[in-house]
Parts: sequence; C-alpha cells; structure tokens
Amino acid sequence: MSPPRYSLNYLFRCVPGWIIFTSAYLACGACNAQNTVLNTDVNRQTSVPGQQSASKLRLKMLEKLPAPLYVDTNVETSFRIETNPFQEAPKRSLLNQLNPPGTQLDPMSIISLDETIKNASVFNNVYRVNPNVTIGWSPTGNTQYFADYFYIRDQLTPSKKLSSNTHAVGIGAQHTFQLTKRLSFQPQMQMRELFQTEQPPVFDYLPAATLTFNRTDNLSLYVNTLLQARFKYFLDGPMRELDPFYTWGATYQKNGWYFSASTTFNQNFRRPFRRNALLPVDNYSFISDFEIDRQFKRIPGLQWFVRAEPVWNFHSQKTNGLSGMDFRLYYGLRLSASKPALTGTMDQLRKRFTSKMQ
Repeated sequence: MSPPRYSLNYLFRCVPGWIIFTSAYLACGACNAQNTVLNTDVNRQTSVPGQQSASKLRLKMLEKLPAPLYVDTNVETSFRIETNPFQEAPKRSLLNQLNPPGTQLDPMSIISLDETIKNASVFNNVYRVNPNVTIGWSPTGNTQYFADYFYIRDQLTPSKKLSSNTHAVGIGAQHTFQLTKRLSFQPQMQMRELFQTEQPPVFDYLPAATLTFNRTDNLSLYVNTLLQARFKYFLDGPMRELDPFYTWGATYQKNGWYFSASTTFNQNFRRPFRRNALLPVDNYSFISDFEIDRQFKRIPGLQWFVRAEPVWNFHSQKTNGLSGMDFRLYYGLRLSASKPALTGTMDQLRKRFTSKMQ
C-alpha cells in the first residue's frame, strides 16, 4: 500500500490548526505528571501513634538499648482508588484550551488531543508500600536529634507509566517547649536528600513549627507550618523552588480506635527561579486527610486503616500535572514498632526522689 499523499492546499489548511494545537499543548505541559506522590506524602509532620501493648520485642529493646536512644519504625501497605492520577484539568477546560471554538485541527492533532483527553480523570487502582525508619537520641526529655529514611513505591493500574519509586534520607533536630500544662510548641529543623523516578535528586531544607493543644487525654488539636526550600545540591547549587505548607488538624483516640482529620494549604513558588526550577510554574493546592484506624488486639502494633484524601489544585494556569481535583481512598494495614526515649521519665523520677530526700 502506498503512503497517503497530501495536497499543498490541504497542508496549508492544516498547518495553522496544528500550530495552534501544539502551542496550547506545550503551554499546558501535558507530560508534567510523572508520579503520584504528593508533597504532603513526603512532608508529614504528624504520625499515627503506635498504640502498642508490651510485646517481647519492645521489652527486649528497652532492656538492651541506651535510655536516650529512641527508635520508631512503621510499614504501611495499602490499596487506593484514585480518580485523577495525572492531576489534569477537567476535560471541558482542556477542550476549550487545546481546541478553541472555530479551530480546525488536522488528523494528527486530533489523535494527540484524543490521547490527552483520555488521561483526564482516569480511574486508577494504586498499590503503595511505604516503610519509614527514624532513629534518634534524646539528651533531655524535650530535645531530640534524629535521622530518618522512608521509601514510597506506587504501582498503578492501568496507568502504569505513573508508577514510581521515592527514597529520602535526612537528619534533623527538634525541641519541645511546654507553654502550659496542655499547650506545647515544637520547632524543628530537618535536611534531606530526595530521590524520585525519572527526576533529578533534590536537597531540601525543612524548618517547621508545631503548636499542639491537648484538650483532653484523648483529643489533641494542632497547627503546623513548614517551609520547603528546595536546592539542586547541599550548600552548593541554585534554589529550585520555595514551598510553604500550612496545616491544621485534630486527632482523637479511644479503646483502640484512632480518628484524625487535617487540611494542608500548600503553595509552590517556582517561576522566580526560572530555568533552575524543574517546572517553572507556580501552583497552590488544598489537601485534606480523614482517617480511621483500628488496633488489632491480638497483634501488637498492627492496625487497619481507611483514609479519604481529596486534593484541590489551582493557580497553575491549567497546567497538566498540577490542575484539577483528585480524590484518593486508601485502605490497608500499618505495622509499627518503637522504643521510646526514657530520658524524660528518668528526669521526673530523679526530681521526685530529690524532693522526697529534702
């Protein structure tokens, strides 16, 4: 079969439409969504308490390890239903942007437009594995120095090209100021190296501060601010972006049940850094999390959980990968093991003993 021939008049009619479509397609950044890991996935400041009963593993750790040393490990394995993994604008917005009224597209542009529209609001099932290990040293009851590592593996079906691996290793320090009996303030500073699939590694400075109010022994309210200053290298290298996070939420636990609700407002400023930014587009987002956990009575440290996570993206000029609304419904298991620092407990016992002796 001979290849199709196009007349000169046909090409002249199609080229303007192809140019318009290509310009709009590039302007919206159709290939920006390379993975499904959100900023809040790698910047979680609050963690679900282990709620473990005394197990042989934990008792042995308490006996063998130094009192100031603490260890916190957990592995979360989950499935989730996701409605818009490509983080794209609604189909109607994409059609108006890529194919304005009155525009005549050639067959090649129509095929490309059809592929782009197919990615918008694609229903996916995602399997995630997320281990996290923190090892720290607490010289006093209120001061901790720590090292942290986590890994996130997302496997998508049917959008397999968004499957990704994320590794991060960091160090940090924090101190807790007990303002009142129920109110505490905790500043924190962390530095980490982040590695993601098909993206160059980045180095983040993460100053943060958390204000916590323990309304009762079971109910806690908190607000948190975090600034993610992203650089190309440690100390030597240009800044890529500046991302403030503002989080507020509450936690409640009783009889092995754990409930949490939080919302994060995230701003990503990249345009001021121009060519140094991995993607020179600013965007804002609201990310909410509503979670219910239940502790298994016969298996210490093991929980099942269900988490709903709506995501609203805006201020990105309909850039694909940073637009639209996404909804995630997680369900899975979390296994935790920990060894708390005993420095604070020993200080309290020492004070009580000293006061009695006097």
